[in-house]
Amino acid sequence: MRFLTWLILTGVVLCASVSFSYPIRIGVLPFKNSSSFVIYPDKYTVEDVFGRNFTKEVAEVLMLSPRFEVFFADEDAESVNYLVGGKIVRCFFHTSHFIGTRGRAGVWVEAFMVKDRKIVFKKLFVGEDRTYSPIFNPKTIRTWSDLYHTALGGAVRKAAVMIADEVSAYLPLVGRVVGVTENGNAIIDIGEEDGVKMGMIFELRTKTRIAKEKAVWGRVKSRYKVVALELHRALLRPLLTKKKFLAKRGDILIHGVYP
Repeated sequence: MRFLTWLILTGVVLCASVSFSYPIRIGVLPFKNSSSFVIYPDKYTVEDVFGRNFTKEVAEVLMLSPRFEVFFADEDAESVNYLVGGKIVRCFFHTSHFIGTRGRAGVWVEAFMVKDRKIVFKKLFVGEDRTYSPIFNPKTIRTWSDLYHTALGGAVRKAAVMIADEVSAYLPLVGRVVGVTENGNAIIDIGEEDGVKMGMIFELRTKTRIAKEKAVWGRVKSRYKVVALELHRALLRPLLTKKKFLAKRGDILIHGVYP
């Protein structure tokens, strides 16, 4: 029997589900191509679209996470929780008849909190990939489709995944308590599809603030452990059972996943 059904049948009253910050709204700013490598929209148009296509690549990787709702920043920048953007700083090819063709891309990314424009992280990401086709001429790459199946295309995709992983690592899982049991267990409004896993430790914390280079949440008041999961609900058991340490309906529980 599903644990939430059991809780309702045994008389536990749940408050209405209230979405706190899930999915987290992320705005992706246009990435600038500061490298010497140029990608054109087609074989006949002289316009560099490398940065534009990389922006789409990063956005598509972020969209794979149920935790995020992703926008291009020029669509709805005022309502997003975080902004992610940056520039491609370097690309190069190395060709060898022994180790194949190696491509490498470096991307500098800055993420900002929209409310106070504080920097969450600022870091250089370097994606690397290798193909094993010794006969290769970089001058034949003009469009995104030409690039996609080359070593550099693989390196660019890996860099996009690294950026998404870093964004995910710096953003905590945040859930609102929508129900409590008589023994102090808490039910939060995020679950397995939001990234919650069995055994995770969530913290009931005091006020929040932002410190230099990293998000820092207030003093820990209590801790909870995830003991049961549904797609968008989780049941957590308190590790401290004194009444003054227990969460109430409407409180926020945070699982900090900082690197």
